[in-house]
Amino acid sequence: MHLAYLMGFEISSLCSIAPKEEDSMLFHYPATRFLKVFEEAYGIPLLLLEGSGDEMEDLRNLLSECKSEGIEYVVSGALASDYQRIRYSIVAEELGLKTLNPLWRKDQKEYMKWLIEGGFEYIIVKISSFGLPFDLLGKTITYEDTLRIISLAEKYGFNPAFEGGEAETLVLDAPLMKKRLEVEGERRIEGNYVAYYDIRNIKLVEKRKIR
Repeated sequence: MHLAYLMGFEISSLCSIAPKEEDSMLFHYPATRFLKVFEEAYGIPLLLLEGSGDEMEDLRNLLSECKSEGIEYVVSGALASDYQRIRYSIVAEELGLKTLNPLWRKDQKEYMKWLIEGGFEYIIVKISSFGLPFDLLGKTITYEDTLRIISLAEKYGFNPAFEGGEAETLVLDAPLMKKRLEVEGERRIEGNYVAYYDIRNIKLVEKRKIR
């Protein structure tokens, strides 16, 4: 979305599905009950639909709603997943919508560094991969953390941008956000390689002033 804005597109709506299944291949699952907070954080309307379990039909319903709102382009954040990109493209074409994938095939290590350098703040809310340490859960990821993740990805073979579901994240602040998020939660370990940061509360606060 950020890159689409820089390319001159008007961001008229945020769109997402709250999936029924935790292991969704198309949609983000953890912390979806808090997604409405981004409507106020960005000052942009959020179109949020409940998933049925049929993800292609859910996607079709979501993009149909987008089209009915006068939206012409659908922007996805796909980096390397043909599974996601192709399905978005198929449904969008069926409905007469255009797709934009500004991150497609970007170098994933450089992308993760760019996020921090570009003023994005995020936390990891789920880990489901061998090699990712649980101490990263719930903490704002720094540039040093990013270098650590990249190094561990090279060592253990997981995707450094989590494109394969190795981890799930939650954005706390971004350049286009008018307010930032503050979260409270706790870590919950479910297995040797699976753990969560369960969010108890989210509140919006004024952004830090840059001097």
